[in-house]
Amino acid sequence: MVKSECAYRLLINLGFSASCAGFFYMAEAIKETSKPGEIHGSLSKKIYPKIAKKYGKTTASVEKACRMSLKKAFREGDREAFMRLLGENYYILKNSPTICEFLSAVKIYLQFPVEVYESDSIELLEKTG
Repeated sequence: MVKSECAYRLLINLGFSASCAGFFYMAEAIKETSKPGEIHGSLSKKIYPKIAKKYGKTTASVEKACRMSLKKAFREGDREAFMRLLGENYYILKNSPTICEFLSAVKIYLQFPVEVYESDSIELLEKTG
């Protein structure tokens, strides 16, 4: 399972704002989807309700905050970091990824050994502040 600090650092380096509730919800979603055997199809049925319960919010508000946070980070954040994480196609199309697509890319990024990535890709987790 991914530690909170790792999820926070990755989100900050991509351009997510820690002042938005969606930042913490997305970090929780990263931690939950990184668990072995966790399937993204369970996002609406398992993960959002779990996050909502933890923060005393509704499932719909958690989903909306995650979606808005992702769209804002994609629009205003580190484009190169997003491109390394998601691939160039998202910038050609200029469409924000869905939460499921984003979490899938993050899960894959965090599962592979460091040697698989080019040295500049590793910056997503090594960059500080």
